[in-house]
Amino acid sequence: MPDTRVTFVVPTFNNRHIVGACLDSILAQTYTNFACIVVDDASTDGTSDFIARIYPWVNLTRKTFNGGPSLNRNDAVQQSASEYLAFLDSDVRLRPDWLMQTIAVLDSSPDVGIVGSKLLLALRPDLINAFGGTIGSLGIAWNLHEWEQAFSVQCSQRALWISSAAMLMRRSLFEQLGGFDETFFYGCEDSDLGWRANLAGYKTICVPEAVAWHQISETILKRSGSMARQYYKNLIRSMIKNWGAARLPFRLGIYLAYSILDIAFRSQKNAKFHAWLWNLKRLPDTLRLRRVIQRSRVVTDRELLPLFSSRFFPPVRLKDRRLYSASPAGGPSAEGSDV
Repeated sequence: MPDTRVTFVVPTFNNRHIVGACLDSILAQTYTNFACIVVDDASTDGTSDFIARIYPWVNLTRKTFNGGPSLNRNDAVQQSASEYLAFLDSDVRLRPDWLMQTIAVLDSSPDVGIVGSKLLLALRPDLINAFGGTIGSLGIAWNLHEWEQAFSVQCSQRALWISSAAMLMRRSLFEQLGGFDETFFYGCEDSDLGWRANLAGYKTICVPEAVAWHQISETILKRSGSMARQYYKNLIRSMIKNWGAARLPFRLGIYLAYSILDIAFRSQKNAKFHAWLWNLKRLPDTLRLRRVIQRSRVVTDRELLPLFSSRFFPPVRLKDRRLYSASPAGGPSAEGSDV
């Protein structure tokens, strides 16, 4: 695809019933110089056969093993040669001008590396799923403006990271960063990538004109059993890689103390224990990547601190987000944390 300016990269897993809406919204884009690669992550529900039959214009890759979104996105990028990469979850629909709005930002702003959407809840389109993302004092990443009214976001906003459910990125930056961390089977892969992009001197921007709808329950509920362990291990690795030497001991120490208390007194003990054990086993590899990131960074931690949150926990609890996203009648509960 050497003459294609944009490549849509869509990983999918057992989403036969919903991936069609995603692909229809891609085909309906008003900016038409694009290609689309779908990576089927060893689905067992006939997803690949459905796409091959109904969407012959899609470049389909069928995986024989379940490798996770990060690996699948990286593999898809290797099959393309486009200037820009549009990463999209298979349970997301785009407004027809989404690509036109996001590509205009990258074309006009060379200091911007990633552009994100006003991502709305498909089951509650009056509410925001994400408009950028931040990371709190414990290293926990969460969406900004989640559950706020859709009309409340009217201006472009810089963020620490952009949800990979719907974002456009420069290919040159993707290659410079080494792509998504493939050890992040699920969770934090986009917050880690955005953090590294900012360290490399590129801004990550959300624009309200780029609108998408996310049927988030299709993603979160399907993997809820393994999500906790993946999320905890990934956020620890991300902190080790990306914080500067002056802040890493303190930030990691805070999370270690929190983990010990959590393991002693709360649920998901095995998930948190295995997250630390996994990181100890992988520490040499993590430190190798850390050296690469720290040597190439051009922005200090102090300069990026305004993009981080001073909160310890996200304002919307993960378990409530799952329940709320699965039911149009749902709603937010009292502030707290279950991450």
